[in-house]
Amino acid sequence: LYYLISLKPSATDGVVGWVKATEVESREHTKVDTTSKTFYVAGGGKSYTEAWGSENNIVHSDLTNLTGKLFTVNLTERVGSAIWHRGVLEGKVVWISEENLTKGLEQAISRMGHISYNTKIFQDYASTEYIEAGSANNQNVYYVEKQATYKNEVYYLISLQPSSSLGVVGWVKATEMNDRERVQVDSLWKKFYIKGQDKSFSDAWGSRNNIVHDNLADYQGMLFAVHLTEQIGNDIWYRGILEGKTVWIKGEYVMESMSTTTQYNLTYTEALDRQMTYGSPQTDKYRNLNAFVPNSVISLPELQTINTNGTNLRKAPQFGDNVETSVSSGTKVKVLRSITGPVYANNSVWYEIEYNSKVLYVHSSLVNYVGVMKERNNIYASATTTSHVYATLAAGTQVTIKGTANEFYEITYGTWRNATRTDADEYMNPDKNDKFQHLMLSSSVGVSANELNKVLVGKGILANTGQAFIDGGRLHSVNEVYLISHALLETGQGTSKLATGIEVGLNTSGIPTLVTIANRSTLLSIKTVYNMFGIQAFDHCAEECGAKHAYTQGWDTPEKAIIGGAKFIGDQYIHNQYKQNTIYKMRWNHVVTYKQYATDIGWAAKQTANIRKFYEQLDNPILNFDTPKFK
Repeated sequence: LYYLISLKPSATDGVVGWVKATEVESREHTKVDTTSKTFYVAGGGKSYTEAWGSENNIVHSDLTNLTGKLFTVNLTERVGSAIWHRGVLEGKVVWISEENLTKGLEQAISRMGHISYNTKIFQDYASTEYIEAGSANNQNVYYVEKQATYKNEVYYLISLQPSSSLGVVGWVKATEMNDRERVQVDSLWKKFYIKGQDKSFSDAWGSRNNIVHDNLADYQGMLFAVHLTEQIGNDIWYRGILEGKTVWIKGEYVMESMSTTTQYNLTYTEALDRQMTYGSPQTDKYRNLNAFVPNSVISLPELQTINTNGTNLRKAPQFGDNVETSVSSGTKVKVLRSITGPVYANNSVWYEIEYNSKVLYVHSSLVNYVGVMKERNNIYASATTTSHVYATLAAGTQVTIKGTANEFYEITYGTWRNATRTDADEYMNPDKNDKFQHLMLSSSVGVSANELNKVLVGKGILANTGQAFIDGGRLHSVNEVYLISHALLETGQGTSKLATGIEVGLNTSGIPTLVTIANRSTLLSIKTVYNMFGIQAFDHCAEECGAKHAYTQGWDTPEKAIIGGAKFIGDQYIHNQYKQNTIYKMRWNHVVTYKQYATDIGWAAKQTANIRKFYEQLDNPILNFDTPKFK
């Protein structure tokens, strides 16, 4: 059998010659029709001068760049089982295989939508045959990854999966679908909590057939670990794990932190009254101000003491060439009165004194002018007994006098003083302070040791101890970031003696004793011990008492001190009978005021600033809050 081959559809024109049928790849060639048709380039493939063209017949070697271009057809033929169309593309007459053409102008999109009971579903948007959605199809949410424009009508390819090839149901008119744009926001891991409203779905913006959890009320407060975030229209949706199931939940029904409240059987005013009466609220707000005591309660020694070698005693209360004599430290002088003179060291008070039977003058800073309390009495914020009371001094207390005012002595006083009601309110009122005061200290931050070590960089002996804080927090149910903040505050950022280690041994009576050069040879079981939270480190014996306590607890490594300290804080406060499980509750116990971690009204706020800063350095930590609620 031989075939006459030709470059034209003719047995006379363009003839090349005869070949054996066994030596040629051939297919049946039939004309389908000459009906005019309109197609669009689908992308991919080539165009040819002849149907089923070969290398020498190529006109366009790659149709990708012409995707969506109009292709007007005037002849259709079949070659084997393939349909080929001849038409005009960019002014050139070419043949293109039907598999590389679309009847409508198709394009990739990303949308989701719902259809109604009566929506028509077409297997092909160019077909007139359809089925109505009915109850079998109208209770799903559909993905739309492709649309087509055909005869001035927009059609969507709907699918049960985010694909234009998998899970495909058919084509629907865009006008018969309630659809919204679908955009992937990110695929980052996030932690949220269930508010307890609405439902969860197998797909974002789900319908009845997509429901996984019909009522999220049963899951209120539960952790929701998210790994994909999408925006459907204007709404944010999260995909994550809930009870081992992968579900989608609308953004408005989850929260970044879990918030609860503690109800007190007190009004806020009653709670503040109780703190002012029984809580001894203290502040360092007035630490740089002098205090005032009535003259009548101060006993003044006849002579006072010069405190600086080479002090000049002058003939007038001013500097200059008026020095009567110079005296050494410890010289006794009689103070007659205080007067105002030139400022020195931010102080304009001078003393008129008697020395060697002469009346002379000296700046007040050069004299230790002391008195003794004759009886127990208040010290005041100003020279009147109606002013704020800073503290009460016991009889016999020695005070340093800086000057006189009316019938009062102006004295120096320490850092910590009674707070006013207004001062206390500024810190106790939950509405006036950072919400991190209400961070639940009984719940984990939920991050790795490497994450915690980020906030411990450059923190002395506490650097790289993140795992110890995790271990302590896990064993004793205490928030790791709170433990870090507390430890840094107590140890001077990991540099104090108690933090870096103090040697302690047992004396002959078995009593823990600080090691010195003198007693080292007499002590047994000497160990270097650590105390990261200042536990039992009382003001009058901070290092000694704190170290001895650490010794009795066996805290001979920084890690043991961290874990042991976490137990103390957990047992004594966070998990005690009053459940002081927030920084606010540790400072402001509205049940019993004697069980409070500090008298400093600003203690919680000082802790909070660090904790917030540390949380901001962590990647997606867990946040749980419990705020007070008053009657």
